[in-house]
Amino acid sequence: MSMNKILIIEDEVDLRDTIAAILTISDFDVCTAHDGKSGIDMVMKENPDLIICDVNMPVMSGFDVLINLKSKFAENDMPLFLFLTASVQEDDIAKGMKLGANDYIMKPFDVDGLIGAINKNLERSALIKK
Repeated sequence: MSMNKILIIEDEVDLRDTIAAILTISDFDVCTAHDGKSGIDMVMKENPDLIICDVNMPVMSGFDVLINLKSKFAENDMPLFLFLTASVQEDDIAKGMKLGANDYIMKPFDVDGLIGAINKNLERSALIKK
């Protein structure tokens, strides 16, 4: 089975590096971006299977990243999109899901929860695309 490619869009460098290390150890092919704009460029270049994106970032929010990507992809070609957020406000979660996010990962997260959310979404997607 081919390795799933995951793009991490996160402006906090320590957190981005930590997630990248966790996912690399867990046999994912990982690429990273430090903000929304470079994240969108990376999606177009790398074509990841799944994107983990922070909600609150300077320049462009995670919501704006998702809206932008949705305009570029056909629904079936859109990479899975998971928001990473410290904000547990119901409004934000509802907004993200309405925009088409596949899932939310809350900060602080534990490694098992992160890997579990990724695998669950990848498995669900594989079943749908069969």
